[in-house]
Amino acid sequence: MSLTKKQQQIIATILDKIYAERPISRIDIAKHTGITPATVSSVTADLIQNKHIEELGETKEQLKAGRKKILLDIPKRQYYYIGSEISQSRFTFVLTDNTGEVIYKKKMSNSTTLSTNSVEDYIDALSSFIEEIEQNVEAIGVSLPGHYNQENPDYILTNNPCWKTFDLKKLKQSFSVPIYFENNVNAMALAKRLLSDEIHSDNFIYFHVGHGMHYSYMFKKQLYSKDNFLIGEIGHTIVNPDGELCECGKYGCLQTYASETWLMKKAKLLHEKSSSTFLREFTNDANALTLDQLLDASELGDRAVTALLHQATKYLAVSLTNLNMMIDAKKVFVHGKLFKNKQLINLLREHLAAKPLLQGFEHKQEISIESYDSFNGAVGGVAVALTYHLIAFPS
Repeated sequence: MSLTKKQQQIIATILDKIYAERPISRIDIAKHTGITPATVSSVTADLIQNKHIEELGETKEQLKAGRKKILLDIPKRQYYYIGSEISQSRFTFVLTDNTGEVIYKKKMSNSTTLSTNSVEDYIDALSSFIEEIEQNVEAIGVSLPGHYNQENPDYILTNNPCWKTFDLKKLKQSFSVPIYFENNVNAMALAKRLLSDEIHSDNFIYFHVGHGMHYSYMFKKQLYSKDNFLIGEIGHTIVNPDGELCECGKYGCLQTYASETWLMKKAKLLHEKSSSTFLREFTNDANALTLDQLLDASELGDRAVTALLHQATKYLAVSLTNLNMMIDAKKVFVHGKLFKNKQLINLLREHLAAKPLLQGFEHKQEISIESYDSFNGAVGGVAVALTYHLIAFPS
């Protein structure tokens, strides 16, 4: 039986609420969504029959007298999804169940035999991953190093020329399983809301520092203005008008100080020009330097490298302080390999604590440093597949 658009929206709202706040009772779903209790009961009965949700039993924490609430949750290992991330340095893949629990994962790094800019190499890598797993999957979600434009869905929307010929249409046509695409930071924000153990129905920001920089804003349970691709481009906000020329044409953009790409660019110059840098102890080839080696050099006491990282942290703190005064978000999740370094985490917190707010408006957003893992983006891909295949468009 085909569903009307209104029926799809109701099912999507209920499933979204359960994923984001599980376990949750029918009466709480009705109260928080405005859907009638009768409709919630009818829809959840169908979802239980199709094994998308399950009853856990009565809550043990009810304080008021009366009939106890029956809690609903997502059952494990009922359906399976593949999540993946495409980046400049690697392809990552995960197989998870419908709760986001990772069952199997694989990483393939850029090399002489594999180009992460080649859609043909990605198709081969994904095909190989599918052959290695035993489960049939419902859908595949891919986190992209740029934006996915519904009006031009065949290619990644990005200023980075290396992705201009990455043919998404060819990728989709190469597999019979449905494939869905989303910006990698949007994907990780979706995963934070739907697949983490914490409840994130309130507004929050997911701030990613990587090769580029971007933030996603979860506003009233939705990605805020995700079709306006300028929203979230925090890397191209100006933090120093007298700074270096960014590729966007402006001077002193945040990413010229704090992105991995620009930090490595400056590290290579140090390697080539400075006779006292510890970076030369790691490799004789400046082009072979990694961000991990940059972090290690700072911990060993390399003053020039430490100055670079401290400057990056200072400008990140400035940007986070500015966001606090412009966006209504209770929490900001900061994510990136840069913050594997505990000294930089402490320095960021010191800068944020030292920034005074307007008197009488002292409320500050809570800053949480996300644990970095190279598979975070791939898990975000799973959230994309769940969102667009199951929740947003229920079958």
